Amino acid sequence: MKQRVVVASTVSWWCFTCGAPHAADARRCRRCGGPLVNYPPTRQAPDRGLAIRPLILALVIGIAVLIAIWSAGCASRRPSPPTLPLLRLEVQVASDAHQAITAADVRILDGPNAHRTARTGPDGRVFIDALHPASQTICATHEQHVETCQPLPIDQLRAGNVTIVLARKAPPLPQGDPLAVRTDFLTLHCDGRIVYPGPFPAYDTGKRARILDCLREQGYTDIWLDVLLGRQGGGWLDVQPYDYLDRPHALRPFLEEIRDAGLRTIVVIGLEDNPPARAKYPPGKLARVVEQFVRGIDDLASIYLLGVEVREWASWSEVLDLIEAVGKASSRPIAVHQNQRKWGPDRGDPWTANRAQEMEWWREAKKRAPKNRLALAFQGSHARVEDGGGGFLSPREEFIRDIRGFLDLKRLAGIGVEVIASEYGHLVSDAKTKALGRAALQAGAIGCTNGC
Repeated sequence: MKQRVVVASTVSWWCFTCGAPHAADARRCRRCGGPLVNYPPTRQAPDRGLAIRPLILALVIGIAVLIAIWSAGCASRRPSPPTLPLLRLEVQVASDAHQAITAADVRILDGPNAHRTARTGPDGRVFIDALHPASQTICATHEQHVETCQPLPIDQLRAGNVTIVLARKAPPLPQGDPLAVRTDFLTLHCDGRIVYPGPFPAYDTGKRARILDCLREQGYTDIWLDVLLGRQGGGWLDVQPYDYLDRPHALRPFLEEIRDAGLRTIVVIGLEDNPPARAKYPPGKLARVVEQFVRGIDDLASIYLLGVEVREWASWSEVLDLIEAVGKASSRPIAVHQNQRKWGPDRGDPWTANRAQEMEWWREAKKRAPKNRLALAFQGSHARVEDGGGGFLSPREEFIRDIRGFLDLKRLAGIGVEVIASEYGHLVSDAKTKALGRAALQAGAIGCTNGC
């Protein structure tokens, strides 16, 4: 008897459209009439959505093409924005000292991120294009000045020119001991002639700037500034008297000008050769006014100097009152200007030959101003006249001997008082005063105010 052998087919068919299975001998799908495909037994049946995905993709592409065509048509019908005109603008960049600034960078802002730049020439001028009316701001920058930006009004654009003024950057103030002053208030030679920094507030802007430049050019770190000035005789100082002692707010702009130039200020308070000021500020009132004055300018001062020649206009007890007044309002150093040889019986003062009472006076001064450092601003002898011109230069040996003598006394007495070589030449060559000032520093003086 013959046995029936059934051979299993290794091929299966599925409808490409609906996925229905079919026998191996089928030619088209019996359900939907779609074409048949064969897959190995190990593969999964195809996703039924494969047939319609090409149709969906073609539909999306078609819609995107239609949108692009429509957008292009709308854009072509819009009016194009007008082109902004360019205006030629002449820019002048100058410093606050009225000097043209070379190689300053000028920038005109046409928008948040758009700008045009140019650089000034030797005359501080440059031509630069500006969008009209979009440009609204113009800026100028220079390495030695503070960057400045300002509005650019329509009238300036139409006029075709604009000026930008830059303020100079303030150099750093000298560091170190404030009593280590370096300046010259009597023989500062500038442009071939002597100038006097003391009446700084009495000068015009140009002369003040030149004095500050001369001090820096000669390596000085400080300026001597007189708070009050009486009428000067002899014609050597042609300025009008002034008084800022009761108007500290009015003096501040001058002190700020000095600070911005990188110099420290020796604030000099004295009534010498000033009868109107002596009448205005009697002893009882003077100390009160000085205290209020110091409170008004202390942040701009380096040291306070009482003088010149305090014994010309105040008693020693009154000087102690002034030291106390300054000490109440400030912790900055205080110097007293006086000729060392005038401490004694020749001035009617109760000092002994060995200077014991002088040292006691300095002890009392320290008690009156315990938080302030003290110094004697020493004035040398005027005995020697130079070249018949009415000037003087203190004799070198006597000057150095007096400085060393005071330093020896204060060391023996244990008093922390320094010596500033303060006044030792007038109407003479600054080379001579500088040499004498350097000798005083070598002898132990901490600072100089008459050249060194």
